[in-house]
Amino acid sequence: MARKQGISPEITAEDVKILIRWLRAIRDWSQEQLAAAVGIDRGTIIRYEAGAIPPRRTLEALVSAVGLPVFLLDACLLPVVFLVRRAAGLAPAEAFADLEAGTAELERCLSTLARPRLAALLLQLTVADSAARRPAAPSAADWHRLPDLWERFESCSAEDRRFLLEHAPEFRDWTLVVQLCAESAKVAAHSAKEARELAELARHLAGLVPGGDAWRSLLRGYAEAFVANALRVGGDLKAAEACFVRAWTLWQAGTSPEPDLLPAWRLFDLEAALCAAKRDWTRALFLHDNARDLAPAEAAGRILLNRSATLVLMGQAEQAIEILREAATLVDGEREPRLFFALRFNFAADLGLLHRFRDAELLLPEVWQLAAGLGNRLDLGRCLWLQGQIAAGLGHGLEAEAAFRRVLAEFTDLKIAYDAALVALELSVLYLEQGRTGEVRELVEDDMLWIFAAQGVAEETAKALAVFREAALQEAATAELARRLVTYLAQGRCASGLPFEP
Repeated sequence: MARKQGISPEITAEDVKILIRWLRAIRDWSQEQLAAAVGIDRGTIIRYEAGAIPPRRTLEALVSAVGLPVFLLDACLLPVVFLVRRAAGLAPAEAFADLEAGTAELERCLSTLARPRLAALLLQLTVADSAARRPAAPSAADWHRLPDLWERFESCSAEDRRFLLEHAPEFRDWTLVVQLCAESAKVAAHSAKEARELAELARHLAGLVPGGDAWRSLLRGYAEAFVANALRVGGDLKAAEACFVRAWTLWQAGTSPEPDLLPAWRLFDLEAALCAAKRDWTRALFLHDNARDLAPAEAAGRILLNRSATLVLMGQAEQAIEILREAATLVDGEREPRLFFALRFNFAADLGLLHRFRDAELLLPEVWQLAAGLGNRLDLGRCLWLQGQIAAGLGHGLEAEAAFRRVLAEFTDLKIAYDAALVALELSVLYLEQGRTGEVRELVEDDMLWIFAAQGVAEETAKALAVFREAALQEAATAELARRLVTYLAQGRCASGLPFEP
C-alpha cells in the first residue's frame, strides 16, 4: 500500500477521471472553462475524463487553475481519490477500515469538516462512474441518462466522439445509439455526408453497448437502417438497398429484454422512403401502412407526412394535401414545432404544384413565422425558395428573380449542391421565358460552376446537368428544357437511375 505512506508516482486512469471531475466541481466549471483556465483545448479535458493520463506538469496546472496549492495533489487529493475509489469496491466494514487506515496520512492536510465532505463527493463520483460501467439489462428507465450523456457528447469533435466510445464506458449506452440515429435523420435533409457519419457512429456504438449479443444485434439493425437512409439521401440507392437487407437480417436475429425499447416502425418508414425513391410505389405505400400500424399515436403525424411526400413523387399532389390535412390534426405544434412547420410548408408547396398559387400565398406568412420561431437557417432558405416559386407562378418576375438569386447564394454558401441546382434551373426558366439566354450562360459559367464539380452528385444528376450546361453555353437552352429538368430532379428520377431524356 505505497500510497498510504506517500503517493506512488504511478497514477491510474481511474484516479485521473475522478480527479478532473472533482476539480471542475470545486468551481462548478464546464470542461471548456477548465480547459481555458489551463490553456489547453476542451478535447484534451474530455480525453482525461475518459481515462487518458496527463503529464505531471499538466496535473499540477489543473490543480493550480482551480485555486489549490500544488502540494495538495500528492498530500491530499490523490490519496483521497485512491482510498475512496478502493473503498467503493469493498464491503461496508472493509471500506470503513480502509478509510480509517488512511486517516493519519490525510489528517495533516484536511480539516475534520473538509475530509468527510471531500470523501463524500469523491465517493459519489466514483459510485456513479462505476455504475456507468456496470453491465445491466437495458430498460425504459435508462432514458433518464440520455440528457446528460448527449449534452456532453454533442459538442465534441468527431475524433473526440470516437475516443469517448472507445475509452469511456459510460458513453456505451444504447440510448445514445437511438439519439445518434435521430440526429442522422434530422440532418439528412441538408447533408447526406453528415447523416451518414452520425448513423455509422451509431452503428459502431451499437456493437459496444452492454446487454448481450441478441440486444446488440437488434441495435445494430436499427442503426443500419439509418445508414441506409443516409445513402438514399446521397443518391446511392443500390447501396441503400443492400444496407436495408443487412438491417433486417440483424433486426430479426435480435431480441429486446423489454418490449418497445426500440421504435420498430422507424425501419418500415425509412424503407418506405427508399422504395419511393426507387419508384416502387406499391411497396412504399405498404411500408407506410406497416409503420403506422406499429407506431404509437404520437408518431402518426410524422408517418402521414412521409406518406404525403411519397404521393407527391407519384404525381398525386391532391391526395398528398388530403393526407397532410389528416396529419395536421395529429401533430402538436408546441411539442413538435419542427414537424408542424414541415406540415404547413409542404401544404403550401403542394398547393404550388397544383398551380393554386393564390392559396399558397395565403399560407406564406404562417410558414415564415414558424420558420422564424425555429431559427434554422436552412428552413428560412427554403421559405424564401417557396416564396420565389409562388411569385413566379403569379407572374411576379422581379420578386421571383430576387428570391431565387438570394436562395442560390445561400445554398451555395451551405454547399447544398442538389438544391442549388434546382434553384438555378428555376431561375433559368424565368430568364429563358424572357429571352435572356446570355444571363443563363453567365449563370452556368459563374454561379453553377461549383455544382458541376461538387462531390457526391449522383451520376444521372451530373449527366442531366451537363446536358443543360452545354445548351446554355451555346445559348441554345430553352425554358421547356429547363422545366423538364426541374421536374426530373424534383421527382427524384435521377436517384432511381432513370436517365434524363432531353
